[in-house]
Amino acid sequence: MTKEERIKKIIKVLEKVAKGDFDSYCEIENVEHPDEIDALALKLNILISDFKEYVTALKQKNKELEKLVAQREKVIKERTKELQGRLKELERFYQLTVGRELKMLELKKEIRKLKKELGNK
Repeated sequence: MTKEERIKKIIKVLEKVAKGDFDSYCEIENVEHPDEIDALALKLNILISDFKEYVTALKQKNKELEKLVAQREKVIKERTKELQGRLKELERFYQLTVGRELKMLELKKEIRKLKKELGNK
């Protein structure tokens, strides 16, 4: 095979790798006495292998991260529900206390009115 053909094969492998095919590797004609093209192919194969490992690890970390996000979302929903319950309790308490205070004001007015009426008699 000519050097030009070998380089074209390397380019085709790199195009496949660029599209996500990390199982493609460059052919090496003479492993024991490699020329420049074989040396290049060998280095590219190492790079492709390392990149494949990196992408695999990255995908695994992404899955772990998605799992953590899902767990956090669940915790957030639970705590939000709990806080909404507490808020409703506080609103009820507020309504009761405000209602009670309003009633107390009415009773105080009534008492003042009755005292006035008694004082006038």
